[in-house]
Amino acid sequence: TLDDDIDTDTKATFREVISKDNFIHQLEHYDLSFGSSSSDTIGDFTYDVVLTLNDLGKGLGVTTSPINNFEDLIQSKVEEKLGLHIYQESIEQRLRPFRQWIVFNARKQKFEIVKGITVEILRKLISVKTKASVQTHIARAHLTNAFSMCNPDGTESRFIDFDRFHGSFTREFYPCRFALKDSFYSQRLDILAALLLHVLRRYGTCLPPIRYCELSIGVEDLCCPWIFDNPEQNNGKGLFAEHLEQLEKLRKAAKTIPLFYDWVVGLDLFGDEMGYPYCPFVAQPFIKYIQECREVNSKFGVRIHCGENVPFADADAGAYRHFIAHMYIVFRCLRFLYRKLEYGIRIGHGIAFARILGD
Repeated sequence: TLDDDIDTDTKATFREVISKDNFIHQLEHYDLSFGSSSSDTIGDFTYDVVLTLNDLGKGLGVTTSPINNFEDLIQSKVEEKLGLHIYQESIEQRLRPFRQWIVFNARKQKFEIVKGITVEILRKLISVKTKASVQTHIARAHLTNAFSMCNPDGTESRFIDFDRFHGSFTREFYPCRFALKDSFYSQRLDILAALLLHVLRRYGTCLPPIRYCELSIGVEDLCCPWIFDNPEQNNGKGLFAEHLEQLEKLRKAAKTIPLFYDWVVGLDLFGDEMGYPYCPFVAQPFIKYIQECREVNSKFGVRIHCGENVPFADADAGAYRHFIAHMYIVFRCLRFLYRKLEYGIRIGHGIAFARILGD
């Protein structure tokens, strides 16, 4: 059951998503639930990234042909490499590091049940403290090598090491150095965006700067508008379907009203923001419409009411991630509009901005 404070549209969308691929039957089979905020039930859904057992097995190089089809053997090998056997008496051990989790696969846009360990729990288990055990350092070295070609102890590779790897498309390179990234990318598409921005900044600031580069993208990702944003192909349909219908209605009305753009000087976005931080003005049809209007009236602009109906939570509360994610999307939309329109943007800022920006 869904909490009463969730709006009708959100409930309908949620039910539509969980109805895919017999997901409800899987929940019943594994005896899992989403929990409830009203009754403080934690549930089995997590916003944290879950490193799946399958990806950990590949990343740590333990998934070999003899044990490929034996999940228990893979888990025992992974636990040995991460040193989880030394935490028998710790609090973290009682948290069941490896278990079934409910996650949202952002790449496939559906909920999934995966077996693995959350990044938060893993970070606690291998955190290097003042008197960290040797096994902790070993575990960190294994994880470092799961992402980059380093020395066995996790230190940076030397030139001789790169020479040894050169021309060798081995298992240590693929899938080992790529497997764990799939757990991150599939659950957090924003990490891909952050990495892309980081790479482009490095290319643009190096000396001499790199003016042209090519990046690889898989066919499945290329065909997904929520991953590869092609405004000409997607045009914001789906997420902003209702707003685009209103825009088309406005276009038609403007043609029948004399001096319409002498009186109408902009678009105003106002509505309930709860659970909906997206600004429809970022859709390509709106951008194009505003630019066309400015050919008639150069002062044509937009006003956006945002940051008002956004429940705030303390940083140590689970709901804090919802608040930050909401405001992050708001800021990204505003930044995108500023880049596209350059001027004529007014923000009807709500109290959430005070939480972010302070005094």
